[in-house]
Amino acid sequence: MNNELLRINLTTKQISLEKIPESVVYSYVGGTGYITYYLYKELEPKTDPLGPENKIIIATGPAQGTRIPITGRYAVGTKSPLTNHFLDSHAGGFLGPEIRFAGYDLIIIEGKAENPVYISIKDDKVEIKDAKNLWGKLSYETEDAIREEQNEPKMRIICIGPAGENLVAISCPTADSHRNPGRGGLGAVFGSKNLKAIAVKGSSRPTNGDQEKIGELRKEYNARAKQAIDAGRGMNKYGTSDAVGFANEMSQYPTRNWQSGEFEEYEKVGGVEMDEKYKAMKRPCYGCPIGCSSTLDGSDFEWTEKKEIARPEYETLAMLGGNCGISNNETIIHANYLCNQLGLDTISTGSGIAMVMEAVEKGLLKGEEFEGIKFGNDEKLLEMLELIAYRKGIGEILAREEMHKQLNIGELSI
Repeated sequence: MNNELLRINLTTKQISLEKIPESVVYSYVGGTGYITYYLYKELEPKTDPLGPENKIIIATGPAQGTRIPITGRYAVGTKSPLTNHFLDSHAGGFLGPEIRFAGYDLIIIEGKAENPVYISIKDDKVEIKDAKNLWGKLSYETEDAIREEQNEPKMRIICIGPAGENLVAISCPTADSHRNPGRGGLGAVFGSKNLKAIAVKGSSRPTNGDQEKIGELRKEYNARAKQAIDAGRGMNKYGTSDAVGFANEMSQYPTRNWQSGEFEEYEKVGGVEMDEKYKAMKRPCYGCPIGCSSTLDGSDFEWTEKKEIARPEYETLAMLGGNCGISNNETIIHANYLCNQLGLDTISTGSGIAMVMEAVEKGLLKGEEFEGIKFGNDEKLLEMLELIAYRKGIGEILAREEMHKQLNIGELSI
């Protein structure tokens, strides 16, 4: 590790490089450890999560970007506008390794830009770029536009959609088109800083560690993964969607706002049904032999022009599926696609919509704006995603933090 901390102040436009103290490196290691240390060290008590004093921290780990497999996940931390507490969120893909390829172990973003901006990182060339033309764009459009502008077709990008721009409390950024560090309203913190995206391209490779030992570990892990795949075990074939059946069998599959843990149509929602109907393509995270992540052929769906779209993970199949009484796989795939485009966390979104559905079902919510909002209404589910992201109608209520606060962990207050 280079122990390099890249600090970017959007208010002053100052960009600086610092060394992470060796004591911090060995005591906190990386990822969540770094986020914990720096948030508690640098944030004043009672900091407004959507104020310029809050910070966004992107932290890699010591093995990230090396030849050690299954090390593709990175962490993003901030003070959550949803819970008002410490937040660290994680995602896989390629952004974390790319940050290390550019020479950094940690990125801290602070302040607030006067107008929409994005951050471009190309090794030691770090720039704050105008993003007024990107504001309002969906996530996929933003990624495509930045890669074209930077003339870097393989640039790794994390960005927000309209939900983050509109400070929706359950918004999240999207990276690599469908990798989401979700929960906690991280997208709203990006939006509060007028930060549309962070784009990274690196040209080096980490060389830390005993390369001979790393080579041995790599062979061992890859062999074990192959044995599991050959034996039909693991998540290689269906990814996390394979957990639908197991969760339902254990009475733990969210059904109609958790009124039940068993969904009578669960078999229509899982990975087996999905792979029988649609063409799936393996898209593993960086250096991962398990390969649980896949995309679907976009040509199978008339509502998108994208060549590939994400295959929903278990949490999405649960919260936008059974929890909303939805058993149509294409509807869930479409809902997942819209959440990625708009920048909405599928777990909190599905939870909020299901809560409204139950309240309508029980007669607690009445009126024209609630007409048709009921379990199993595919069309209404998709419609409500747009309403939440753009804070329209019932979506304005579901976009607020008061609707989603679930934790009150006093010892984690910052």
